Amino acid sequence: MEYAGLVQGEIEIVYFYFVGSSTVTLYLLHRYIGLAKVTAAQSIDARYRAIRIIAPYYPYLGFVFGSLSVYYLIQVGIDILPVILIPMVISGLYVIPLLPGGRRLRDISYVKIFLIALTWTWFSVWYLVGKIDTTLLSIITIEHLIFMIGITLPFDIRDMQIDTRDGVSTLATYLGVSKSISLTRLLLIVSYGLTLIILYLIGSSIWAYISYSFLLCGLLLMMRINYSKSRDVYITGVLDGLILLKGLIGWVYIVG
Repeated sequence: MEYAGLVQGEIEIVYFYFVGSSTVTLYLLHRYIGLAKVTAAQSIDARYRAIRIIAPYYPYLGFVFGSLSVYYLIQVGIDILPVILIPMVISGLYVIPLLPGGRRLRDISYVKIFLIALTWTWFSVWYLVGKIDTTLLSIITIEHLIFMIGITLPFDIRDMQIDTRDGVSTLATYLGVSKSISLTRLLLIVSYGLTLIILYLIGSSIWAYISYSFLLCGLLLMMRINYSKSRDVYITGVLDGLILLKGLIGWVYIVG
């Protein structure tokens, strides 16, 4: 929703409800399948022991949010499906083990962080194509990609043990914790710089610059955490929460 105001209401807010509900649905499925895999491998750690407690409720929650996703899609209009079909397929294959050998896209080395960034960026900017200046659209797209890679890399740090056990190489397993955190900081700073350019091009108020500056400081402070040992709820809640905060800042100072 960050830049929806730039197209003067040509994208309905219900589209973002669809993205939100379908994301929750996919996440529930991802956790359910992940739990089944670590259970079969007899490698359940503290994180998955916590997940196992609430896993019996996942099918019911999945039904609720899946139904909402279908409802919102119908409200938006299924004619948008051709536009978002590719990221939808990628998202599904990322979670569901339909590849040869029961593998998922996330089980392929070095691709999962980029697939996440690609799909999120696609869902976020496709409706801007042809509606705003090409230069502005290009900067927004690049900023989204860089931000999502930067904010997702800490999760790869958290998953290093699981990925190593499964034989999946990632940027985090290749670089190690220290260099991965340094790369995350660099990506977030570059994303922030591009955001300032975007704010300038669309004529945002000084409060937008100040708010994004505080957000960057918060994100950089988060990078001091040892992600391999921190509690999952803290990493997921705070980092994912800061993604939400970034969107809310954009919604207030760009859409509003």
